[in-house]
Amino acid sequence: MSTWRLVRCSLTHYWRTNLAVVLGVATAVAVLAGALLVGHSVRASLADLVTRRLGATDFVISSPTFFREQLAADLSAHVRFAPSFDAAVPIIAIDGAVTEQESSRRAGRVKVYGVDDRFWRFHGAEPVPLGSRDVALSPALARETPCRQVHCAMGRRQTGHMRPASVE
Repeated sequence: MSTWRLVRCSLTHYWRTNLAVVLGVATAVAVLAGALLVGHSVRASLADLVTRRLGATDFVISSPTFFREQLAADLSAHVRFAPSFDAAVPIIAIDGAVTEQESSRRAGRVKVYGVDDRFWRFHGAEPVPLGSRDVALSPALARETPCRQVHCAMGRRQTGHMRPASVE
């Protein structure tokens, strides 16, 4: 019996098994191709989300304690800064909690940002008009803790002290 005749006889005799193997391989290829496409789509969506959240930010200098506000001006004045970056902007970012005083509704694990007009100019956005003790809530936080009256929000500093703030 020749090799080709043996292959043909084997294929015809075990056609059900061979069909199952072919269908299984086809299904596996389809699943892997779909996973690759979905994975690429998810990766692209996450990259777009990060880019939108960072805005014009390239690098962040972070510390568990505060450092001088003048550091931003010192960095901007450095001779190697200007060829690579447009600006350096100081920002305070701490963890906090927000409580609506009338209903005692509370939102924990809130990021509290201290920014000034330089932050808004850096990102090319219109500044939010706030007083020296006012805060602006994100839409998601406003839905979770519906603060409507002045002095309803409290920001907790990392030291644990409570400081009243008004909401715009």
